[in-house]
Amino acid sequence: MKKTLIILLCLILQLALVGCAGTKADTQTEQSSNETPAPAVTDVLEGNLGTGVSEVGGADTPDGTSVVVKPQCPPAYGVSFRLPSDWTYEVEQTDDEPTSTVRVVIRPVEPGMEGEISFYCSDRMFGVCGTGLEQKDIIFNGHEAWQGFYDGSPLWNFICLKDLPGCAVINSAENWYEDYADVIDQILPTVEFVYYDSHNRDITPSDMVDSLFASGDITLTLHLANDGACNTYPANEWYSGRFKVLLDSYSWTRLEMPLTEPSEFWLTAASADGTIKMTFWSNIGAGMVQYSDGNASSFWSATPADDSQESIAKDIRMEYDNLDVDFSRIAFGMEGTAEDAADYFVHTAFGEHMASLEPGSIYGISEYEVVQWTVRETSESGDAVVGSLKYAFTPWDFNSPGIWAGNTAEGTGDYEGKLTCYREFVLQQQEDGFWHCIGLGTGGYTLPK
Repeated sequence: MKKTLIILLCLILQLALVGCAGTKADTQTEQSSNETPAPAVTDVLEGNLGTGVSEVGGADTPDGTSVVVKPQCPPAYGVSFRLPSDWTYEVEQTDDEPTSTVRVVIRPVEPGMEGEISFYCSDRMFGVCGTGLEQKDIIFNGHEAWQGFYDGSPLWNFICLKDLPGCAVINSAENWYEDYADVIDQILPTVEFVYYDSHNRDITPSDMVDSLFASGDITLTLHLANDGACNTYPANEWYSGRFKVLLDSYSWTRLEMPLTEPSEFWLTAASADGTIKMTFWSNIGAGMVQYSDGNASSFWSATPADDSQESIAKDIRMEYDNLDVDFSRIAFGMEGTAEDAADYFVHTAFGEHMASLEPGSIYGISEYEVVQWTVRETSESGDAVVGSLKYAFTPWDFNSPGIWAGNTAEGTGDYEGKLTCYREFVLQQQEDGFWHCIGLGTGGYTLPK
């Protein structure tokens, strides 16, 4: 059956050793890529699938070299991976335009070594013989995939990606696989199938925003180096334009490899369907942006277009802080009148909300203290109230722009050393039975109609 499989694959590949740019590629490592998001592809391989899902490959990255194999005539797929120094590889590409098939063969550097593991990229579906075939569902580097076994053998013969059915890993190394299983388990997690566009044009992070929002409202999550992931908030279509404005305030340099400097914080924007992510890193200078579509990632470093910009990560962090402080998140349940609800809002709910903002927030405060407050108006039905309050506080950062917005002033008398602020608020008891803050600002509020 192994010979049948190899013959069938050879018929599918029909590889020529001459390509658009020359003959068979040598083994010199390339370190650059110009990937763009791969187009959506439907599932085409069907069979008697198992129900278990597992991970293929280990977590350790092999010592050695990063290899990037690009198609000679895009648009087409290529592949990248890491290879130990005592392994070798060969590249074969078709001589058509665009390149229809790329095949990379890897094996240990040993005299007389027969068989190989190959990475296969094609614009056609990956076809196999169905006789004696058993398949099971697995996860391969973030992709749902099928793993195929022949004639009851415990050794897998191929891995085919469900969302990229022209991309596969083929195992014809049965003669030596067991001896090198630990190394193979380190190589496989580094494999990425990458799509290259027709013009190899480097698109900027701003160009990626539409794809990020294409499936609906995104989510935005803050990560702190010492504390892990913080709250996640939805961000609607308005933020699509906002992100573009911020990203266009920088010039961008495409990176062959991501920057390695540690980040104190970073933010991840994820598409509604979970397939696309943009990560804003605060690691160095004006920051770095990572765009991920499936298992393919691209990296850019930012340079401010003028002196008004400092860091793209800090810019996005400010947008996150706006979501975090949003007064519409304040809701509470309680028995009593509208005046009672206003009292609880002023003395408890609002202060707790402001004190619970994520570390480093531009709005962060402590030592919240009510100076004075009043109820101005309540609805006839008793389900809404308008009031005002003046409060004192100690900001986390006295120079933060978020603190001085509105009518913030330096405290006097008993509040010397603190800041004071005046706010009007509107509360409404809604169908869920909770009181919700539906307005908070410097003034001009009325009861909801």
